[in-house]
Amino acid sequence: MKNEKTANRFFSLGIIVIIIILTSITGCGPVNPKNINYFKGSDGLVFDFIANYPPYEMYQNTSVIVQAKVHNKGAFNLYDENFYGLLFLNTNKNFIETGEEEETIKQILLKGKSTDFPEGESQTYYMGAIKSKEIGQFESLPTEISLTACYPYRTYFADTVCIDYSEVSGDERMQVCRTHDITAEDQGAPVAVKEVKVNMIPYGTDSSDGKTVYKIKPQFIITIENIGSGNVAKSIYKISDLSLLPPPPNPLSMNEGERAENVKDVAVIEYDVTEICSMISNPPEDYFDYVLVRAKLGNFSLECEPQIVKLKDNEGKIRCSMNEKDMFKGVSNYNSLLIIALDYTYIDTVSSQIKIIRS
Repeated sequence: MKNEKTANRFFSLGIIVIIIILTSITGCGPVNPKNINYFKGSDGLVFDFIANYPPYEMYQNTSVIVQAKVHNKGAFNLYDENFYGLLFLNTNKNFIETGEEEETIKQILLKGKSTDFPEGESQTYYMGAIKSKEIGQFESLPTEISLTACYPYRTYFADTVCIDYSEVSGDERMQVCRTHDITAEDQGAPVAVKEVKVNMIPYGTDSSDGKTVYKIKPQFIITIENIGSGNVAKSIYKISDLSLLPPPPNPLSMNEGERAENVKDVAVIEYDVTEICSMISNPPEDYFDYVLVRAKLGNFSLECEPQIVKLKDNEGKIRCSMNEKDMFKGVSNYNSLLIIALDYTYIDTVSSQIKIIRS
């Protein structure tokens, strides 16, 4: 009887432990994909040859198939007639022939990271067949084959800043917030906002309503950087019509439909993607290292100088300020949302070697 009671006690204890474990697991629950910040990481399009397509070795006068895997690991969608990528197959024509152009150039339509595609969309592309030429008296000859991706992309940055009247008012009492600079790492794209220096420039007082309030002009010194493995080129937008571009939306609150609409700034698009990517081989002076900048504070568009910044050693600085007619007036500090959008074309290349063997 004593053994039976002991056994029942252990059995009951085991049941309790199981219940506790199940309860804790249920309590944790799955992560809500809507609460995930997809604007993280330094990648845009990530791509490479599929293993053995082509192989590392091939005999002269033989043909092999080339395939590539492309993954949009960033947070921007490439999916319509204005925003798509191009993938090019490149070879040394002295040693390797390629097929028709429509086989060696592929249009990339892939969505970035979102609730629908938490890791971004990916696809395999057939790049045609390549044929090796005769290599003369050599026993073997190495040659390079490469893939180049060219695509328009956008970086979204969003963070809260303090609209701080205390410096001009001299009010040292406890406030909701204080002005401070912002440092950042990446935003789900190969060009990133790395630092924002925040200034609240005093502009005196205003007593027109019978109550004295303080006027300030928020100003931001923004540092951006190319943190990807490729090169930055100018965006597809018309420089002369930049005033027609809408202010950037809040990336953290956009649903899929809103993200789709906010990339369609068709009225100010100057270049087709095919056209701007064709400039790689003979680029104009204003082609490489240019980034278009837009910024918004709360509901107010900011004036950025320069609006198109040229990167030097992969880095650039921009000053964005509140327009004087929109200067903030108040007494108490509060938080507001700063949103920055960077537009550019991104160009990246991966290479592989093939050894051609004399048969």
